[in-house]
Amino acid sequence: MPVIASADDAAASRRRASSNGTGFWLTSYIGANRYSSNGAPSPEPGAIYPMAFLVEQDPGAVVGAHYHQADQFQIVVAGSGRLGTHDVAAGAVHYAGAWSAYGPLSAGAAGLSYFTLRNGWDPGARYMEVPANRADLRARPRGHREVVGHLPQAPDGLWAETFRLAAGEALAGPAPARGFGQFWIVLRGSLRHDAATLGPRSCVFIAPEDAPMHGCAGADGLEAVAVQFPAMPFLSRAAGGGAPRQAPPPCPPPLRGRGLAGRCGVDPSGGATHAAEGEDVQPGDRRDRVLPGYQIVDQHIGPGLGQDAREGGVAARERPQ
Repeated sequence: MPVIASADDAAASRRRASSNGTGFWLTSYIGANRYSSNGAPSPEPGAIYPMAFLVEQDPGAVVGAHYHQADQFQIVVAGSGRLGTHDVAAGAVHYAGAWSAYGPLSAGAAGLSYFTLRNGWDPGARYMEVPANRADLRARPRGHREVVGHLPQAPDGLWAETFRLAAGEALAGPAPARGFGQFWIVLRGSLRHDAATLGPRSCVFIAPEDAPMHGCAGADGLEAVAVQFPAMPFLSRAAGGGAPRQAPPPCPPPLRGRGLAGRCGVDPSGGATHAAEGEDVQPGDRRDRVLPGYQIVDQHIGPGLGQDAREGGVAARERPQ
């Protein structure tokens, strides 16, 4: 069944934290993380383990380039800043596949607040400035997958979309069986889901075996971002110590406006400002541009990328984001 975490319930977990010398406020929503262990054994690689927490990065703070062992979405909910070469603000969506280096992530003058969302256990960031982390990444199958902005559902289930509804309008999400877990984040207004009314900065995780998201907008309407993890692993989980996932069934046409009484749609300005809605950033391109149309970049990295993401180049001007 869905896992629901309201902003009110999560508020009590807000605490000061630090990663690689960079301070921030952390609020835990779903699952354990490196700052809020529940004492249980770490889940096996490849197993679904939802993790959701809110990071409030200090004004001017910089999180260096790094990678994770789990697939990850980040959704900006307040402030502004820069991710690699992209300006980001409230509503921006970023996806990085497992073992895909990205960053730096720099907060603006008002700070930068964003949800970090994963569907598998991750012990924490592995920073590219550490030689051992670079060596570990070089030893794995070469590849990089990173998406900036919103996108129609891809053949492997990867998907991100913004929904805007007037008061009382019904919300009906896509079938979660086509991916490997969905997160729904309330940005503004409220979401009435079953018996719960969820306000801004609340989140819901829906597993592949769950029923599709359903509900309606509250009295003040609703703006929410939904994301779905790909069903197939970006890099074989055999390389990371786990079994490959099963392929999803064939995808339907893009989901723009479906199930939302004609009022929902992709937010054309919600992604990072350098990427048009629904475009996939080519990691091998050293210029600040995006590919024409949505394209999966899940098998190879471009020539010379090893000198940046895999060899420790961390300056924004050097990072092919």
